[in-house]
Amino acid sequence: MPGHTINAECACGFRKELNPGFNEYLPFADAETSMAYSETGADLDTFTRPQIEIRKLTVLSDPFLEEMDAEFSFEKYEEAEKRKSQPQGPYHCPQCQLKSLYLYFGGQWD
Repeated sequence: MPGHTINAECACGFRKELNPGFNEYLPFADAETSMAYSETGADLDTFTRPQIEIRKLTVLSDPFLEEMDAEFSFEKYEEAEKRKSQPQGPYHCPQCQLKSLYLYFGGQWD
């Protein structure tokens, strides 16, 4: 399973490229990565699952993931594609501490 490239941007100037997903070429413990805020909340980055659990970080879910469903639906596909074409948010910005951070879909990696 690949992952997403997500660009986090805030009007205050905070910008970060994040890469949540699953890299099958890494050792299993480090293969799954998610977006999370640092312990102090002063940064947002991509961390491995063990780092998140050990450090008790607050995870920011990937808004561009499609829900896995046993039945394909063209409507669900269109909805997922529309989400990828629009910024998602606002979320808490680690720099200005306001709810003004938006996530932009930057593509997929594998």
